[in-house]
Amino acid sequence: MSGESYTIVKGYRIFTGSPTGESIEAPSIFDLLDWLMARGFSESAARDIIKKIDFSGQMVVTTP
Repeated sequence: MSGESYTIVKGYRIFTGSPTGESIEAPSIFDLLDWLMARGFSESAARDIIKKIDFSGQMVVTTP
């Protein structure tokens, strides 16, 4: 699971790789927090990722 790349867009849709890839989920903000933490991000890092998505509209994350 380490090193996998996902693009998360506003509305919390998660895509494998780029946003043109396969959409895998559209969780709520709380589910996204849990989803990120289950993939190895700390709670603090997961909250920072969510803030950046809300601000910029999308973010590419790579699992630690």
